Amino acid sequence: MKTRPTSVTVISWISIVLATLSLISTLRLLSNPKFRELVALTHVPIPVQIVLMFAEIFMMFISGVAMLQGHNWGRLLCVAGTLLIEVHVLIVPKNSHLTQGALWLVLIYLFLYLPKANRFFTESPVSKEERNRDVPRFDL
Repeated sequence: MKTRPTSVTVISWISIVLATLSLISTLRLLSNPKFRELVALTHVPIPVQIVLMFAEIFMMFISGVAMLQGHNWGRLLCVAGTLLIEVHVLIVPKNSHLTQGALWLVLIYLFLYLPKANRFFTESPVSKEERNRDVPRFDL
């Protein structure tokens, strides 16, 4: 049986929870006129920024679920999604979240690429029951 390192579990669940909260707050922000004014100050068109926001949310949620299942591509998607968020933060004026985002990126990279995590993501695949033990289900 392949055991998942605690760091992978924690980062995965943080990604899932933050993506869910981000989706809720983004949907609420879209109707805020002050948010529209702030977004309009950038040189990037508003629809492109909205697509970026939803892409970031989608990437973080999917990467969290994939990492819980032991997929290496989930780890790569998590790092790529965090990089995309950092790029998006760079184009938004008056944004002070760059430092926090960079710190989060470093922590993600460090914990997801520790030797224990590397073994978890590169070992032979586990059974479907083991992989899906504590992964959220969204059956319709």
